[in-house]
Amino acid sequence: MRRLIRLLALLSSMASMPPASAATLALHVAPNGNDAWSGQQAVVGAGDGPLRTLVAAQRVARRALAAGQAVRVLIQPGLYPLSEPLEFGPADSGTAEQPTVYEATEAGRAVISGGQVLKLKATKAGEALYVAPAVGAAFWAGGPQLYVNGQRAVLAREPDDGHYWFAGQPVAVPGEASRSLGHEAFRAEPAALAFVQRLSAEERERTLVHVMQSWTSGRHHLAPSAPADALRLIPGASRPFLHFGPSQRYYVENVAAALDSPGEWLGSPAGVRYRLQPGDRTPPIAVLPLLDQ
Repeated sequence: MRRLIRLLALLSSMASMPPASAATLALHVAPNGNDAWSGQQAVVGAGDGPLRTLVAAQRVARRALAAGQAVRVLIQPGLYPLSEPLEFGPADSGTAEQPTVYEATEAGRAVISGGQVLKLKATKAGEALYVAPAVGAAFWAGGPQLYVNGQRAVLAREPDDGHYWFAGQPVAVPGEASRSLGHEAFRAEPAALAFVQRLSAEERERTLVHVMQSWTSGRHHLAPSAPADALRLIPGASRPFLHFGPSQRYYVENVAAALDSPGEWLGSPAGVRYRLQPGDRTPPIAVLPLLDQ
């Protein structure tokens, strides 16, 4: 009788086990991998090894999930840049009993980045020069970011970091709606006007005026024309200038004329320039964020 009970218990446990096709597939991803490999080996050997990109791992995982396998993607330490957002949908889903898992093999050591590591061309005259990625002029005019040796660099600005100009009285402009008076133009300090007036037509198109608005701020382009002794901005500010008091700060950025201090940078289709500062690790590692999400 005891043997019968043991046999029934064994058969019951075997019946409750998932089928072989549902066994978890472990996929490995590593910076030294190859997307032509299977990804089922953690290390390189015998013509196989880990995958190189998360996009490839997702593609292999989806095929396995469609075949009824559970998937576990193991991401080894390193940098994994994305050329487009990595999107997950129903095709990536496992089940409550066998969820799909993407995890780092070492916590905090796998970095998924929407930025591109720039190729260093030269370091001379206190500047590091990098090859610009293949992006349009609109990208540079938008005032992008740059991280150098892990720290966000200062987009070339005037006055320099820590200093500001102060907006004067709002100025009405022709055609401005009555409910929007004071949102487009304000009296500017002589130093600010002189700086802007020295800019070339090409630089004016990419100039950004960064205006503080109490707890927030806005980045604006220069309008083609402006009242005398005033700066006119497009698009208009969300609040009238000086709405929160007389000490409204602003500065101008994203132009070569402002690239004059260590830690500042500027990019264009011709390349990316970064002004070296004391203590910078050499060669400086520059990462340019490219993805919006």
